[in-house]
Amino acid sequence: MGNILKYSKIELLFNMPLYEKLTVNITEIEKVSREEEVTDDIFDYVQDIYEEKYPVEFNALIEFLLYEDRIYGYCSRCKRENSMQILKLDLDGKLKNKTLYGQLADDFDNYDEEYAIYELKNRINILIKDHEYFTKTVYCSHDKNHKFIFIYNLYLEGENLILQKVGQNPSSVDLHNRELDKRYSKYKNYKVIKSDLNKALICYHNNFSIGGFLYLRRVLESIVEDKYIDIKENLDKTKQEEFESHNVKFKEKIEILKEYLPNYLTENKYIYSVLSKGVHSLTEEDCNKYFNIVENSIYIIIEELLELQEKENRKKRTEKFLNEINSEINNN
Repeated sequence: MGNILKYSKIELLFNMPLYEKLTVNITEIEKVSREEEVTDDIFDYVQDIYEEKYPVEFNALIEFLLYEDRIYGYCSRCKRENSMQILKLDLDGKLKNKTLYGQLADDFDNYDEEYAIYELKNRINILIKDHEYFTKTVYCSHDKNHKFIFIYNLYLEGENLILQKVGQNPSSVDLHNRELDKRYSKYKNYKVIKSDLNKALICYHNNFSIGGFLYLRRVLESIVEDKYIDIKENLDKTKQEEFESHNVKFKEKIEILKEYLPNYLTENKYIYSVLSKGVHSLTEEDCNKYFNIVENSIYIIIEELLELQEKENRKKRTEKFLNEINSEINNN
């Protein structure tokens, strides 16, 4: 279980998986001192002030609740990119004041060690009472009826406050798939791997990251097999038999196709080994921890494949035009 600082404010909305729990530390109160210029009837002077403020993680939670911003994103109902508005929550005024206790340094003998703790507990009680379940809304500026809804639960568990995402519409998978289609639809094998990419993400967002590793491994296998079909005729018979052998290891397949595959894959052949360990020996917690890294590795490979594909298409188009020019010149 990570803490709330794992994600930025906007990532808590769009990237935090459904049902993930984040801890919010409420014990490590920030203690700061500062100077403040004071003016009275006689002269100006500087006064030292001692303050106790929200713990860093609790402050991050309050900032998330109050977060409002205008962003640019895809509206699934308008079917296009639009300006979007993130709405803040209406919080009790006490919660907006991030100072729990303040005192002049000259009066330090009267310092109350318990007051800040008492005040923080009081504000946490107010927060849970008013917002045990709360909704963050993002609406489309073109039509305010077009909304993204994110629902969270706040509750105490031991010495921590827990933030859990319990609902979302549209789903993270829907949003992510839209982005994948936008980025990778031109890759000729995309229709084959799209389903497994989608299933990998569904597994991750439902806290079954071992399954996510399995589907990402299938994507990698499909990428390599597809490339083999493309260039099979360029290989001699021995290499073809070696690639198609039941005993050949996946890293050996990569080595056979080395000159045709993305550099990122050939330089990091152990990606497949990492995915296999996730399927067979890593814990659910381990796979959840590593999922985003291995997922991004697959995306890098697809992006390089797109570049290679476009380069090959340019070559073919150019060769075609060159042949036409050559024929035209020779006929004249």
